[in-house]
Amino acid sequence: MNSFSIIRSIFFTAFVVATIAIADHSKKRTLSIICCIAVFAGLLVFDLNYPAENFFYGFKTAEQAFSYSKDGEIKHVIEGSESGMVTYKTKDANGTCILPKDGSRWKLDSLFYYKEVYKKYFSYEDQPCNIMIFHAKGTDDFYVEILCFYSSREITVSDNRGSVFLREENSSPLSTAMFYSYVNSVDNTYKIYINDCTVQVTLGDKDIKTVTPLK
Repeated sequence: MNSFSIIRSIFFTAFVVATIAIADHSKKRTLSIICCIAVFAGLLVFDLNYPAENFFYGFKTAEQAFSYSKDGEIKHVIEGSESGMVTYKTKDANGTCILPKDGSRWKLDSLFYYKEVYKKYFSYEDQPCNIMIFHAKGTDDFYVEILCFYSSREITVSDNRGSVFLREENSSPLSTAMFYSYVNSVDNTYKIYINDCTVQVTLGDKDIKTVTPLK
């Protein structure tokens, strides 16, 4: 269990004990319990959106911020202007998260810090691929994640911004080629090239499409 979870487990236990103590010494036991539950729910919602640590502490590296709040083996950190994407691997799967950066210090991500603004499933030469683009809230930082399953041929990925795509390989549970990149300020002129195919990005678009090779 990471430090983030341990601290909140201790707080939850202490809050439950305090609630029981308050209820036992209150003439209106039911009302006291309801009020305590309401306070706890409010604190929980606030913490999900604004982790308490972010108000008084910053981490020197993205690796430290990630290890404090999440579990998994860090594979790479892709730095943006005001944030960074961490790619990592757990026992069961590969994952990514986006962490905010305040100057030279890294902060913990929150429930709504970043959102998916584009998703496209498509098939190229019977090879399933998935493109996702994420946006870090309050910044011009966008991150592209591309997954190509059952990769039986060499895959090259680029875009019309000259971005550098990091490639990772995964063989379990499915053979997958994974590509990641940081892009500044994505708009509807943004294009992604996968071998001889062009994918025109329309922000907010989330559907399934068969991509035709360029002529």
